[in-house]
Amino acid sequence: PLTGFNFVTDSIKSEIAKMNELKSLKLAAGNGVVEDIPGELGKIQQKKDKAGFQKVREELTGQINEFLKEHPYEGQ
Repeated sequence: PLTGFNFVTDSIKSEIAKMNELKSLKLAAGNGVVEDIPGELGKIQQKKDKAGFQKVREELTGQINEFLKEHPYEGQ
């Protein structure tokens, strides 16, 4: 149902850049490079929250909802 959807990130570029910086931390935890994986994932989540994860999520959700209003599909 999201064929043709294009996520416009203009208003959240700095938040996305900050979260992209956290990818290496998540990769290290996922690869078992750290000893306390659950603790490290909790720290990463806190950093994501500070970086603006919720703002990005809200923007994405809003754009998807608007897209679906403009492009309804059968079964919606």
